[in-house]
Amino acid sequence: MGAIRLANRRAFTLIELLVVIAIIAILAAILFPVFARARENARKSTCQSNLKQLAMGILMYVQDHDEKAPPNHAAYKIVVNGNERWAEWWYLVHPYTKNYQVFTCPSNSGGFSVPNPEGGPNIRVTYAKRGCYEDVIPGDGSNAFWRGDFVQIEEPAQTICLGDWGTGSMHRLCPHYHAGSTYVGYPHVNLHMDGCNYAFWDGHVKWMKYDQTLRPVNLWKMSQKSTADSLPPVPAWPWPL
Repeated sequence: MGAIRLANRRAFTLIELLVVIAIIAILAAILFPVFARARENARKSTCQSNLKQLAMGILMYVQDHDEKAPPNHAAYKIVVNGNERWAEWWYLVHPYTKNYQVFTCPSNSGGFSVPNPEGGPNIRVTYAKRGCYEDVIPGDGSNAFWRGDFVQIEEPAQTICLGDWGTGSMHRLCPHYHAGSTYVGYPHVNLHMDGCNYAFWDGHVKWMKYDQTLRPVNLWKMSQKSTADSLPPVPAWPWPL
């Protein structure tokens, strides 16, 4: 009897197997992007938390240093693991964050490696601070952002302080694409689903597309009194230097 039952069982046909495989492939094509988007949303939230802590650290530095913004790098050098280097903003802000992990965005595989003054593995910094050596638009205020007075920032809630770093000189975050200088650093404008995270001088953090940082209000400027931006054309990402 058992042998008869086995003989009566019908195996899957080739067409049925192909149909099952096709259904699995369709489900995978639908679900994998959903899972990837959920994973990226989690990374974006972690990045925003990092930037929030860094922005609050910068504001605490301002309170402790007579309303002076931390420079992108100070005019003096410090010794890190036996070697002299400029006192960059991450070394100046770290005492207020107590955590070097907040300097790394989980979505950014780039960034730059700097010595860890605590003697551990190098720190990977993927954020940059607003400030350049040159003013390229009216009201830009790049030099003042570099090491200026906090009171010079007229609209802190509408003025970018930090952002996801993409390319260029490692501790600078310039207002927008401009050529003609090696001392520029640009945001990673599509790091988090066609946008990136920015921290502002009042401490809040926001995800934005790059165009939204320029219009209707140019959030890179220290002063909004001048509306003649004369913005240069922006090439496709990744931006050349």
